[in-house]
Amino acid sequence: MNSLRQKRLGKFSEAKLSILGMLEQLEAEPDSSFERNVVCEEDEAFVLSADNLDAVEVRMRILCTRTFLLLLCSNGRVLLIASKM
Repeated sequence: MNSLRQKRLGKFSEAKLSILGMLEQLEAEPDSSFERNVVCEEDEAFVLSADNLDAVEVRMRILCTRTFLLLLCSNGRVLLIASKM
């Protein structure tokens, strides 16, 4: 049980650092109370349930996409997204 908690804590800590970095790049604040809990609470205070870690992963992917799009736009490139996705 303790090793599972340590594994989840490590995964969460890495994701939190990534989220903080992307928010800084985007010059953005957390969008939701969940996101504020992720970035503002102490790692040990965050509930490390499988559902919460999945939600952190989803949030990280969304921010990663926003960061990628920002980088593309800042380089003067145009990105076309097909509506047939």
